[in-house]
Amino acid sequence: MDSFQPSTNISGQKLRQKWGDAVNPGFVAIPNMLLVHQGRLGLSDGALVVLLNLLMAWWHADESPFVRPETIAKRMGSSPRTVQRLMQELVRLGLVRRVNATRRQPVSYDLRSTVEKLSALAAVNPPKPSSGSAIAVTTQTNAPM
Repeated sequence: MDSFQPSTNISGQKLRQKWGDAVNPGFVAIPNMLLVHQGRLGLSDGALVVLLNLLMAWWHADESPFVRPETIAKRMGSSPRTVQRLMQELVRLGLVRRVNATRRQPVSYDLRSTVEKLSALAAVNPPKPSSGSAIAVTTQTNAPM
């Protein structure tokens, strides 16, 4: 039996085939472990959306992203204060560390602890093989469609 190897080679052409012009402004790679273990991580829905916005601005592993709460609030359709509370939740959960502003740098957010927590979860809870090269997550529900 072959071992399961999720695809990590994402081509722009394949993304465009799937998403069309929606990927032209860019896209964010998000580990499935973040979504699969949202509850285990203690992430509220709002905090997850804030974290996704931070991930969107995180281009280099050795640099902390900086996004103003007002920018995220506008995207979410909420208030900057709500986003600030959700960012505090991420800090409290140990997923994000706030890096204070300096004269030359705005406030930024260190996401290394998010990577560490997701890596630890992946080691303890490896993904199950599925058909295809990506990890499939299915949920059965009896709710009417």
